[in-house]
Amino acid sequence: MKGNASEIQALYSHQIGMQGVDSHQETYEVRNRLRNWLSNFPVS
Repeated sequence: MKGNASEIQALYSHQIGMQGVDSHQETYEVRNRLRNWLSNFPVS
């Protein structure tokens, strides 16, 4: 479980520009901020 979580965390960290993420909660918060920021741009 822990190893699997680490792999997922590493993947997310890579996606957000290799920023270190200490916990899953922080990972989700960063992804939510990214999603909200990206939503400012119209996709057409």
